[in-house]
Amino acid sequence: MQKRHSLLGGAVVCALAIVVAMAPSLSKAQTQSVNQEIEALRGMVGDLLQRIEELERQQQQTQEEVEKTAQEVVKTAEEVEKAVAEAPRVEPSRKPPVRLEISGRINQAYLFADNGNDSQSFVIDNDNSGSRFGFRGEADIGETTAGAYLELGFEVNTTDEISFGNDGPVGDEAGESDFLDVRHAEWYLENENYGTFWLGFGNIATENVSEVDLSGTGCCFSESDVDDLAGGLEFETGQEIDTFFSNLDGNRTSRIRYDSPRFAGFQVAVAGRQENERIEPDASINYAAEVADWRGEIAGGWRPSQDANTIDENSDTFHGSASVLAPFGLNLTAAGGVETFEDNTEDELFFFGKVGWRGKLFSIGETRVSLDYFYGEDVTNAFGDAANNFSDPVEAHSIGGGVVQVVSNLSTEFYIGARSYWIELPAAANQDDPDSLIAITSGARVRF
Repeated sequence: MQKRHSLLGGAVVCALAIVVAMAPSLSKAQTQSVNQEIEALRGMVGDLLQRIEELERQQQQTQEEVEKTAQEVVKTAEEVEKAVAEAPRVEPSRKPPVRLEISGRINQAYLFADNGNDSQSFVIDNDNSGSRFGFRGEADIGETTAGAYLELGFEVNTTDEISFGNDGPVGDEAGESDFLDVRHAEWYLENENYGTFWLGFGNIATENVSEVDLSGTGCCFSESDVDDLAGGLEFETGQEIDTFFSNLDGNRTSRIRYDSPRFAGFQVAVAGRQENERIEPDASINYAAEVADWRGEIAGGWRPSQDANTIDENSDTFHGSASVLAPFGLNLTAAGGVETFEDNTEDELFFFGKVGWRGKLFSIGETRVSLDYFYGEDVTNAFGDAANNFSDPVEAHSIGGGVVQVVSNLSTEFYIGARSYWIELPAAANQDDPDSLIAITSGARVRF
């Protein structure tokens, strides 16, 4: 700033010096006039320099004020940001939100069956995993989830009800209409630390205990309840397949049920079901673990007999299953059960074994293959009539296998499989052994 003033003053002095140098050639009057003008010019230059200095002081002061104000704004913003970060968060008071989930599946397939006397093709609903849809509503209350579940099955032309010579679609026998039946109508309270309490129509404690299976083929043609693929069809004698084949598993009915929390891989379930005007108990235990990419699961259960036609009300049913899956896809599954009376005689028993493999051969999804064998014995139900009570059991056999191809983007499992059934009747039945029945199926299960 001072340098600029010096330069300006120097310029003025130089101009005055030039004027003075010219003064000898001027008259006295002119010289006096020039001197007056020079003095006036000096005054103007002084005033100008003072004004410039004043403006520069004002500019400097304004700049300092702006910088100070900016620093104060930054400091205030930092204080506000810190206060917001440290302030406690207050959530708005409201009722727990209710979540609604809608899910279901369609499992339609083609089935060809031949019993040596009759053969027929069907478009069926595969009872291995029948078509259904469900609604689940849940809300969280602290660490507890309160929920309700309604699931309806709508198996059109179900394999459990088809028969040779039928002329139209049939529904599920458990339903109140031709196609629709209630699978679940229940509410529950679930807590990770205390377990789950259920009330209503749903699975008893031993439901699915005979069906632990890590093969991935149980959906379609290969589960321990082997009659699901063609249970309604008849042997040559006219007896239906599901008369002789059972995995003694639990069922769905009105009940009270409690599932414990899972501890070290173990979980216990107990239930009281509505049965013959009283509450009947049943119980199960399940263990599941995964070690070094090996997966395993095992389950076992007990309940008093549910068969209204048994010759002794004091019978007990014990059954279970186990499955193991190796990291390279090999899997083994086994299931078995027995129904006994007070005198320890066996009324019914079964054994089921399966070997399978699952892995990703194609980018579209996993490929699964399996082969299984079922053996069962039944004394009282030789022809669906407990009064026969043959001393020798009916022996039931079945072999099944096939392939499942998952298409992940479609949430669909395509499958093709086959199963052979045959039975050996006791000599006291005075009946020729019925020919074996063969069932071949191909279809898809679509889930949503």
